[in-house]
Amino acid sequence: MLSIKPIGSSSGEVTYYTHLGQEDYYVGGGEPPGVWWGTGAEQLGVSGQVEGKAFGNLLQGKSADGKKRLVQNAGHPKRRSAFDLTWSVPKSVSVAWSQGDIELRRQIEQAGERAVLKILDVVREYCGTTRRGHHGERVEQSGIAAALFRHDTARGVKNAAPDPNLHWHAVLLNVCTREDGTTGALDARSLFRPQMKMALGALFRAELSAELSQLGLSSHRPRRNGREASWFELDTVPAELLEAFSKRRKEILDWLNERGLSGAKASEKATNVTKQGKDSWKREDLLQAWQAIGETYGFDSELLGSGMPITAKPLSQKEVEEAATAIARNDSHFSELSLLRRVAENAQCRGVGIDEIRKTIADTLTTSQEIISLQEVNGVRRFTTREMLAVERSLLDAVERSSGWRTPHESGQFSQTLHDYPTIRPEQKEAVRHITCSSDRISCVYGMAGTGKTFLLDVAREVWKRSGNDVIGTALAAKAAQGLEDGSGIRSLHIHSLLKQIELGRESLSAKSVLVVDEAGMVGTAMMERLVRLTEEAGARLVLVGDYRQLQSIDAGGCFKAICERLGAAELLEITRQRDDWARDAVKEMAAGDADMALSRYHNRGLLFVSEDRSEAMRSLVTDWQNAGTPKQSLIFAGTRYETTVLNRLCQEKRLEEGRLGVGSIAVGNEQIHVGDRVLFTRNNAALLVRNGNTGTVLEINPSQNSVRVELDSGYRIVIDLATFDHLTLGYAVTTHKGQGQTVESAFVLAGGSMTDRELSYVQTSRSRGETRIYTDSVSAGEDLSVLSRQMQQSRAKDMAHEYLIEAG
Repeated sequence: MLSIKPIGSSSGEVTYYTHLGQEDYYVGGGEPPGVWWGTGAEQLGVSGQVEGKAFGNLLQGKSADGKKRLVQNAGHPKRRSAFDLTWSVPKSVSVAWSQGDIELRRQIEQAGERAVLKILDVVREYCGTTRRGHHGERVEQSGIAAALFRHDTARGVKNAAPDPNLHWHAVLLNVCTREDGTTGALDARSLFRPQMKMALGALFRAELSAELSQLGLSSHRPRRNGREASWFELDTVPAELLEAFSKRRKEILDWLNERGLSGAKASEKATNVTKQGKDSWKREDLLQAWQAIGETYGFDSELLGSGMPITAKPLSQKEVEEAATAIARNDSHFSELSLLRRVAENAQCRGVGIDEIRKTIADTLTTSQEIISLQEVNGVRRFTTREMLAVERSLLDAVERSSGWRTPHESGQFSQTLHDYPTIRPEQKEAVRHITCSSDRISCVYGMAGTGKTFLLDVAREVWKRSGNDVIGTALAAKAAQGLEDGSGIRSLHIHSLLKQIELGRESLSAKSVLVVDEAGMVGTAMMERLVRLTEEAGARLVLVGDYRQLQSIDAGGCFKAICERLGAAELLEITRQRDDWARDAVKEMAAGDADMALSRYHNRGLLFVSEDRSEAMRSLVTDWQNAGTPKQSLIFAGTRYETTVLNRLCQEKRLEEGRLGVGSIAVGNEQIHVGDRVLFTRNNAALLVRNGNTGTVLEINPSQNSVRVELDSGYRIVIDLATFDHLTLGYAVTTHKGQGQTVESAFVLAGGSMTDRELSYVQTSRSRGETRIYTDSVSAGEDLSVLSRQMQQSRAKDMAHEYLIEAG
């Protein structure tokens, strides 16, 4: 595992790192001393063991003796001094190390050290650059320097021996040496490139696994939720022993769970808040304590491994191509870092290290007919697969063929229908004309959130009906399909159901058919290609409606935007959902990535709340939500399922305290459901006439019959036999993905966290007619909301590989 932490110039941070490894390793409870690594270290005049004073000077951006400034902002209190890259071995390796004899411990330590040195060579190649010139426009390779420290224990847990936790700190100085002898700051942009951290972590684990296989230590990738994990564990260390040595991890998880927190920043805070000193145990006492635990579980260290090297299983070009294909299912184009990560994860437990992984990938990228090189994006070469290009080409060719399908004709039905809808706005009228009278077989409507897309489809449905067309609607999610049907009157099925019904002959398309695809921006390229092909074969009209600036497709996507650009699209830009002008402006700013301005609008109106921690933020949100009105009209949005689970339980707890729920309850999955609770259905059920994403209110519970009676928001009432269908949960709070397409009176947004980006924030702030309130914590917000704003401006919009094809010639 790899974590990357910037180190500031505060005296506390610098002091911590200058004291690493200064205590006696074998007598006291300290760690082994640090050593210098890198050509940059030699050129800076340091080598061998890390000495505190020289290390402190270099962290300040000065020479080792403190007499010379090496960078422009040397000694500045806000300067970034270094970057702590910490590689940790899998838990079972630490446990095996703690249980082995002195020879095995030394062998495992040396294996880890070799893996760290090997991965640092990769860091040097990918991240060893500095900038100079006007605005730093020139990027140069440089010598980099790091202080390496090996640690053997986790931070202590109160009244208990610390867990074994073998890991290495590589404190990468923010000082580089250039070929001409000058010095400058590290160009850290490459260190924080997308996928860099994951690739460096995966490559380290692959190298470590290969090194350990030479000691006869076999390994496997454990399964989590039916899928292989990204890390490995040793075969001979039992799960119960891993659990026994996970006290520190449990302490951190307990702290997070008590406060309803998740994500990398929260975990970092939990680690810092709960950490204890780890220097109160002598090394000899620790080893005895650890091995006593092993004996308690009947663990025999002789079973750790045979000591005979395990035969490696070399990588093949085909495996690299298969990894590329797997990546392309979710991202139409990818970097070499993504490929390194995927192949390295697959190479674990096979005795294959970094050199072979990189060589096999390099050879494959040079000779493969299946992996195609694309243009650079932000200075990074991108790749795709022949299969993905073929799907995109098929789609785009069909889009081109759809142009000029027939002579444009504005029928009398169009004019008459528009006469019957006097409130239709000019841009809606033009959109209806575009999709009903266009000469193209495929027509697009790009509409921002809250601009009345569903209303215009209701008008268009009437035009098509009067013209003798059969209209059917579809969307990726069942809830969205139902929303389309309820709002526009167009009979609708979700896409997978529609395709299945066509395959079974229960649905069909013809030259008189119009297929309307709502929320088209969430439809992946492969699925869109299939829809385009089906409608082309039938001679049917295809209408794509959506907003490519909202949530993106899970699969490789970006096709809706590409189709709009090629065919043109009617645009709906006048937002009418929000009542207040400022709120409409804020939605537009969030969509455009101007989060600073949008957040300031909420802040100035007292609608943005920053709590000390996320637990407090959640409780503040729930209190305000309870006072806002009926739960049916006030919805809470969060980024992750974990957060919605915590919020839902807090809402239920609050309503129980105030006597708004029935006293009795019934178990449904991991929840206790009361009369009066809001519930969310999480799976389709045709017999019950419910779809994934439907919400309702519990009217009655019957524990003796294990059933509940629910009134859906549509007014329809159903009785659910929980023995045959229990796919419902509390529905006060939903993930943003569940909430896209919904309109409510009041929205309560838990902002920040790992999922936050421009698209998600745009959806969250565009759901309510009335007030939207935003809640976050101080860690997620950052100073002056800088962290939250930066996250909200970061776009994860997808695009097609064809946008980056290298032109021949």
